[in-house]
Amino acid sequence: MPGKQNIGVIMTILLGALGSFIGTWLTYQLGYSNSNGGFEFIPFIVGVVVAIILIALYVGITGRRGTGTPVR
Repeated sequence: MPGKQNIGVIMTILLGALGSFIGTWLTYQLGYSNSNGGFEFIPFIVGVVVAIILIALYVGITGRRGTGTPVR
C-alpha cells in the first residue's frame, strides 16, 4: 500500500504471505491453469491485491495510531 502504515514489519510480512496464499488459492479455485509453464503472473497479481486488502483491513480495524498532536 502506498504511504506510511503504522504496523510493524513482522505483521506486514505475515499479512503479505497470507495474502499470497489466499490469492493463489482463490485464483486456482476460479479455474486458472498455467498450461504453458513459466512464471505464474495472474496468481502473483491476485496475491498482491489480496495482501493490500488485508493490510488495509488490518489498519482499518486496529485504527491509525498517530503520533501527531491530538485533535481538540
